Amino acid sequence: MKSGYYLIAFLFFSHWANAQQSGFDQKAVDSVSGDSILIGYVTRDSLQGSVFCSWFSKNYREYHPDQDVLSELMTHSDLWRSIRITVIMATWSGQSRVQIARFFKFLDNLQCYGKCTIIALDRQQRAGPVPIGEFKITQIPTIIFFRKGMEIGRITGTPTITLEEDFYKIVKTER
Repeated sequence: MKSGYYLIAFLFFSHWANAQQSGFDQKAVDSVSGDSILIGYVTRDSLQGSVFCSWFSKNYREYHPDQDVLSELMTHSDLWRSIRITVIMATWSGQSRVQIARFFKFLDNLQCYGKCTIIALDRQQRAGPVPIGEFKITQIPTIIFFRKGMEIGRITGTPTITLEEDFYKIVKTER
């Protein structure tokens, strides 16, 4: 019986150690507020988790994507099925909190799953062990769209029109 407990403990700690080494969902302390923030690669689950749940859920719930634009995008799914998205955000930033929750609501309504890589920054615009210099970030959040490995557009800060209309304009670019 003791060996069973040891096995369970070993498996738990092995899983925990691997999760810590993977570089996902690393927490840090915000240099200004003292609150917990995320840095580096982030999963959507961590944004919806206990510490960040209140702002994510509220902004997600309160956003209502334009149904006409969603219909148009659903009709022309070939425009966006091949894209990849990198989201650069900060859990301490009010702008990120609003826009990224809304963006995920839009993606969920579009049924566009598994296309996002999320990277969270601290106040010095560092992402822990994740190099972000190549992205040339000027504002957060920044949502970058790629097709065939090439950047085709980005939404920086707040959308020009709406998230869904900006998304549509970007994915309509040359394929």
